[in-house]
Parts: sequence; structure tokens; C-alpha cells
Amino acid sequence: MSKRQFELAPESQGILEVESIFSELQNRGLVETRQVRFIQYDSGEFGYLIYMPSKPQLIPCLRYDNAPAAIDFLCKAFGFRKHVVYADPNDPTIVHHAQLVLGEAMIMLGSARRDPKMEKYHLRTAKEAGGVTVCICAVLDDSTIEAHFAQAQAGGAEIVTELHANEGYPGRSYNARDLEGNNWDFGTYDPWAVEGQANGYGAPIAPALRSSLSASLVNPSTSNKT
Repeated sequence: MSKRQFELAPESQGILEVESIFSELQNRGLVETRQVRFIQYDSGEFGYLIYMPSKPQLIPCLRYDNAPAAIDFLCKAFGFRKHVVYADPNDPTIVHHAQLVLGEAMIMLGSARRDPKMEKYHLRTAKEAGGVTVCICAVLDDSTIEAHFAQAQAGGAEIVTELHANEGYPGRSYNARDLEGNNWDFGTYDPWAVEGQANGYGAPIAPALRSSLSASLVNPSTSNKT
């Protein structure tokens, strides 16, 4: 896969110009939607970060008493889709392993089995544990989070906190529990979009990318390929 890094030309000072550049890159097939995030630095300069496709190295794994029902719930209420489901051929109520995806993220889950071989892992469902020790966070686009919140409500999720502006850092979020009590946080704050330390309300303070965009547009073949 070709990997290309594009930088803002110094004369590109307005957000409309930045959006125009992004459209041009898309039209030429050089970037895909969601690979680019525009940012404005404290200096007033615009920059952007490019996300190259990659497979996540950490994947949350959950256990449910009723895994088939959990899969249906997560798809209906939270917008996941089935990637693969390995149900027991003799008992379809038992899911040995399942993978669900939301955008570019994945979770894995399976049935909570009272099997002595599984005891060494000390796995417990939220109900068995009487609570949870982790919260699964999912990053959503600001343009879709309101619809996602409405979908969660309509799908029967227990809303813990309504959609709100985050306190002390950028973005909006809401928190919900699934049908077996696991805690989910859906929000627009993208921790990958902030480089280094944050200033004020998390405005990136890393130097803006500069200078090679015009040359890259004229001659994309000069970009690095791997």
C-alpha cells in the first residue's frame, strides 16, 4: 500500500482552502474519508494529521451470559456489525468466539461458560462481579454522535449520562450500559489527534506540518511508497 504524507502549503491559511485541498486529495484518490483530521493551532495556523490504515493492537474482549442476545443488542443499539460469529454447532446459544466491528474498531466476545478450565482466567460477567472495572470507549464523528445517541436510546441501552460537552477537555460524549451491565462511553474526543502535551482545552501545540503539499499534488509519484 502506498503511504503518502501531505503537508499544508504556507499560503493555506483559511479553513475553506484547507477543505478545498482535502477535496482535491480525495478526488485524486490519494486519501480516503476519515484519514485526515484538520486542526488549528494556537498561532492561528492550520495543520492536519493523516491516519494511515492499521490494524488495532489492543482489542477488548467481553463475556456474556447470553452472547447471542448481546450480539443482537450491540448491533441494534450501538451500531456494531457482525464480523464473524463461531456458535457451537450443537447448541447455538453458546458462542465460542465472535468479532463485532464499529467503524475501524473491533471487539471480541463469547459466552460465559462455567468451565473449570476457564477458572484460571478469573473471568466474570458484570452481573457476577457486581460491577465493572473497565469502560469501553469508542470515538465517533461529531456529525454522527447525536444519531448514535438516539439509536442507543431506541435500542434499549441504559443511559448513564446524557449526551453532553466534556468537562475540561474537547468533544462531546454520553455513557451507557448494555443489556448485561457493561459500561460504554461514546464520544467525539479523539486522543490520537492531540500530539504531546495539551494547551488550554487540548489544542495541539506540536508544530504545524508544512510545505510539500503543492509539489505532491503536481507530482504524487515523488511520495514515499512502502
